[in-house]
Amino acid sequence: MKRLLFIADSHTGGAFGLFPPEFGNKPLNKIQTYLWECWQHMTAILPRLDAMILMGEQTEGSNIKEDSLMIHEVNRARQIDAAVEALKRGPLQRLKRGGAVHVLTGSHYHVGRQAEQAHSLGSQLLEGGYNVSTDAFGHRAHNWLHLSVEGVLFDIAHNQTATIVYRTMPLERELIHMLLRQGDDDVIVRAHTHTDATVSIGTRWAIALPPWKCQDGFATSSRTPNRWRTERIGSYLLEVSGAAKEGGNDPIRIVKYLYAAPQIERLYHAETATATSDRK
Repeated sequence: MKRLLFIADSHTGGAFGLFPPEFGNKPLNKIQTYLWECWQHMTAILPRLDAMILMGEQTEGSNIKEDSLMIHEVNRARQIDAAVEALKRGPLQRLKRGGAVHVLTGSHYHVGRQAEQAHSLGSQLLEGGYNVSTDAFGHRAHNWLHLSVEGVLFDIAHNQTATIVYRTMPLERELIHMLLRQGDDDVIVRAHTHTDATVSIGTRWAIALPPWKCQDGFATSSRTPNRWRTERIGSYLLEVSGAAKEGGNDPIRIVKYLYAAPQIERLYHAETATATSDRK
């Protein structure tokens, strides 16, 4: 059996994303403090890991469309440094010696038009002595990753579609499309929508991963407010057994490390109401 930890959408550098304390003399806000406490709690209870998959958007980017609004660390190179620091002080401590690290890219808005922030993250980890995989062109980050683990085939990518309701529909659609074309993959893994969900048909699985970022202003003020509402943050650990697949059982067992995501707009509203009441 192999254990794979999937980490998605930590958005290090943003005001609502994961950020290591005492890094660059930047004090954490309440959201980041909470995220770090959850991060450390997960790290403390993780088993030893055979591989780690960084599912994309480990950094926030510049938020150029909003003139760098709500950016905690503006310098994108330092965002990468902070993301690496968070990993080293977190789940990388549980990775077995020689265990693989796979880095995914993400949307250009966060990782750069050439996904340069994702590639730089992978390169830094490689220089730090970690076993970082490459794509067919020698890049340290993957747009689309296919893995075979214990004979179980994985289809892994960052991007997926999101819907206001029927939240599992995009996963089911991908899974059914794969079955119709008689694909061989056993497990589809996606991120991006900041919603954790699972769908299974027979012994085939499709998974959407939770983020390590709390709800931000963009999520609360889109055309449909709170369409991208995040209910939980955290990671999925997949225990993979090829023997189970051969026996007709599920090839994976999912262990969830999840924490409640504070709803920022409701906290703000409650504090405002209290303040108004006090003034009366």
